[in-house]
Amino acid sequence: MSEENKRGIPITEIYGSSITCSLVRNPTYPLHGHREYELVLIMEGGMTFIIGDKLHHAQKGDLVFIGSEVLHGFVNDPDTEVLITGCAPEDVPQFTSVYNAAKVYSCITHSCDRSAGFESIVQSLLHDKSVMTNRVAMVGYLSLMMAPLADILQKCPEEPPAKSSSVDRALIFLGEHSAIGMNIDTLAQEVKISKFYLSRQFNQKIGMSINTYLSLLQTNAVRRMLVQTDLPLCEISQRCGYTNMRSFDRDFQRIAGMSPREYRKTIKPTGITDYSTPFLRELMIKHYGMCSE
Repeated sequence: MSEENKRGIPITEIYGSSITCSLVRNPTYPLHGHREYELVLIMEGGMTFIIGDKLHHAQKGDLVFIGSEVLHGFVNDPDTEVLITGCAPEDVPQFTSVYNAAKVYSCITHSCDRSAGFESIVQSLLHDKSVMTNRVAMVGYLSLMMAPLADILQKCPEEPPAKSSSVDRALIFLGEHSAIGMNIDTLAQEVKISKFYLSRQFNQKIGMSINTYLSLLQTNAVRRMLVQTDLPLCEISQRCGYTNMRSFDRDFQRIAGMSPREYRKTIKPTGITDYSTPFLRELMIKHYGMCSE
């Protein structure tokens, strides 16, 4: 591995942009963070969000906003579909000015809180498939979606900034870099603590080992690329850090429950990335003391 890649490749180098827009099914995801703002619109079903040290349940029609470098995770209800969009603060400078002044780092709005104009923007985004590959158009849509949020943030009471631990810093770093070449030694060096302390604290906070966490990040990157690109499997495996196809197939099968080829054949025609990970969902329900449905 070259010297510049030892810290992990920035996510934007893999996906080409900090802007994301994905229709997702059954998205359970462990605690993570990233520079990008994230908007999650519940299309069907519901989700429990872990934001900071609090749990929030959102249902069909709710829009969840998560600010820059705010740690969060989520556990889906059965048969949930969501639209997840995101962009870097510099992509939407007007909104960012309001966000910085408001000092409110997350919020949930209900459909009754939003105008009909918002819903028409979402429908246009869903039906205009060309937008996904047009960065300028995507910025335009996200700016329109976030405009009403700016008004809501200004009316909310300020939130105290979260205290940052070594595990928090590690999670933010992992949210901004791929799992390619990443291991506990690299991560411990990045956050400047011993790997033994980091490993123990990571298990306590996340409920899983760093190696399992990295495997999930890697597999989810593969799932997204299998649905959202037409790249051949060998290129996807290389971009996501695999040195041989056998490891690529084995790791994907273990987490996704089918081979990459089967996943693409089954899921890609729908255009909805399926993040179903039963063992992770059960682990998070137990770790956070949720009621399993």
